[in-house]
Amino acid sequence: MSAYNLNSTLQTISNRFQQSYEKLPSPVVTVSAALVASYLVLKYVKSSQKRSPHLVPVVPYTLPFVGNGLEMNRDPYAFIQRCKEQYGPVFEIYTFGQKLIVVTGKQVVECFRVGEEYLDFQEGVKDLLPTAHIIDVSYSKMKQQDGPQYPMSKNPLIRLVRNNYKSHQLSMFQDRLIDAVQKSLEKDIVFKPGENSTTVDASTFFQKLVARIGVQLFAGRKYADSEPLIQAFADYALSMFRAGMAQNVLPTPVANFILRRYLSVGKNIETIMKEVTPYVTSIKEEEDQFGQSKPDDFMHMMLQVPGADDHVQTPEETAFWLKDIAFASIHTTSTFVSFAVHDLSDRPDIQDLLRKEINETIEEHGELTPELTVKMPIMDSFLRESLRIQSDYVGFRHKAMKDTVLQGGLTIPKGATVGLSVYDAHLDTEIQDIGPNNIPLSEIDPLRFVGQRSKKSTSVGTDFLIFGVGAHSCPGRYLASQEIRYIISCLLQQYDISTTTKDGNDKIGTSSTV
Repeated sequence: MSAYNLNSTLQTISNRFQQSYEKLPSPVVTVSAALVASYLVLKYVKSSQKRSPHLVPVVPYTLPFVGNGLEMNRDPYAFIQRCKEQYGPVFEIYTFGQKLIVVTGKQVVECFRVGEEYLDFQEGVKDLLPTAHIIDVSYSKMKQQDGPQYPMSKNPLIRLVRNNYKSHQLSMFQDRLIDAVQKSLEKDIVFKPGENSTTVDASTFFQKLVARIGVQLFAGRKYADSEPLIQAFADYALSMFRAGMAQNVLPTPVANFILRRYLSVGKNIETIMKEVTPYVTSIKEEEDQFGQSKPDDFMHMMLQVPGADDHVQTPEETAFWLKDIAFASIHTTSTFVSFAVHDLSDRPDIQDLLRKEINETIEEHGELTPELTVKMPIMDSFLRESLRIQSDYVGFRHKAMKDTVLQGGLTIPKGATVGLSVYDAHLDTEIQDIGPNNIPLSEIDPLRFVGQRSKKSTSVGTDFLIFGVGAHSCPGRYLASQEIRYIISCLLQQYDISTTTKDGNDKIGTSSTV
């Protein structure tokens, strides 16, 4: 490799790192980028010496360290299709210092089914985003429960959501969901005097909207107007992702320094603890005196759920869990609703179709509530379609816990990181029924699933993998789906939606229809 190419490669890494961390002081960014490059050189040399000939096909690349990253980022779907044609449905790529085995098509379903003793999703997430480590580095007052002594099967948060947030149990949250959405539309969409249209940043707006909902549903209705807590909810996941990027590309000592100094998630955790702990303490004191009462919010429920080691949780431990529900629900739901609204932004025909169904629902029932959106088949079909077509090009990271032999004979070696192309699986005609309208699977058909009882937006199966499958499917999908349907319904009642950018990625325009 020439000195010119090596220099160009290191410069590319430096530029990408600086773009990701523009807010950091320049000396920190420069030194960190140099350390990243040196660190990846060592990783590359070491890994290249260990390459075994029996592994899945490797996609070649010309630039070490960068690998296939530039082509992958430029057009992920085209890159994946080219690799499938040349190397088959399972192949290994190398992007910016990381090896990844990409699985496509029907093999995606197989990987979901082999079981966590072979491919473990939780371990894959930990490698990609070591949340427990990030929290330990950022926040010293309490430690995240992590390790074999805290099995996921006994995780109190998952048990609580799985047992209390099913579709037939969501009625107790209706008034809070309605209130939060109306507050967001009133406070966060601002029209200048005399104008009937405005532009909002989709990402920021929907994070704040879903955070308003989350605060009322999970912390309690008393926090409906707590702007510090709402903002902490909205910011927490993004701050965690930024910290995770540093942990992935930097040597641990350097990453820890930058995390403590510049990317700490401790500020958001401190806000959550400061706001919520007194409330949970008051509930505990009242129940100690008068006995347990029926809870109507997540914090109260969590206080009554034993910890993973079966101990009775303290108010502080209970409040500490709130950051996890914020991380799990706010970013994911806001991303899904952003995708759905973007899908609508250049399709006024679908907006009209949904608006007609909304008006018919109001005429029949006299109002529109979150619960009623489940009885709107076109809305639910559109949401499933949006989730299907907006799924990850390569996501659902799993870690191979032992050598895993796929049906085609290829072996995924122990320790490998596996990324599942759910998007590719969702376009596979051997998995997905194209529907009666014969609209290509690469295009949105809002009516594709109308009349199919097993094809709801919350249904899971081999043809709809966005929420996972089987015992490990997302327990919060019923609430998330209801939130999204109701948000879209409220937006379409009041606004016409359009995009203000060519690719529709950043901004949406809203014009008042009232």
